[in-house]
Amino acid sequence: MFGKVRLWLAGAILTATIGFVSMTTSSFAMGDKDLRPDVVKIADLFKKGDAAAAKKAAGPLGKEFKELGDLMNMFRTRKAAEGLGWGLKTPAGVPDEEDGHDKKIKLLIKANADDAAKHPGNTEEAGFALAALAELILAKTPDKFDDSKIKERTKKNWTDRSEEMRAASLELAAAGKSKNGDAIIKSAKKVYGACNKCHDVFKD
Repeated sequence: MFGKVRLWLAGAILTATIGFVSMTTSSFAMGDKDLRPDVVKIADLFKKGDAAAAKKAAGPLGKEFKELGDLMNMFRTRKAAEGLGWGLKTPAGVPDEEDGHDKKIKLLIKANADDAAKHPGNTEEAGFALAALAELILAKTPDKFDDSKIKERTKKNWTDRSEEMRAASLELAAAGKSKNGDAIIKSAKKVYGACNKCHDVFKD
């Protein structure tokens, strides 16, 4: 009897594990295109100082994100499948949960200058990636907003907040290049502030 119970329990655990993996597997595994390399290409255009080309590339790429939420997934850790991660490669010793844009920004604004200046190359790369994401958010600006109860939900507000994030992200990239911890913290706070102002109005 106990043998049967153990067998049933093992089967239940296996089924649950398979179900969990299925739920957390990226949609890329189901045939969708991995758009992260294309986002990195736009980030590289910003790094080269070609903002016009970055904007031009963001237009058609923005249409490939079916939902805005798919684009927001890019802010997650790279192990979350759709996430870009902080920089092109996770530095040794950095846990995965600290590798996403959303988490790393929060850590930076609370860090001291010495800690903020660690892995400056990653911070520079992340700044350009965040600028690319801001450009893609601009490319996905809705033509109109249905929720008239929130008067701040306007096309102008969406554009202003996205442009604010893009500018702050480019500041972050420059701060990373300079390896200046205080400048990194200052620009990270600007990115965080721009994101929060947008979320306060547009996030349901």
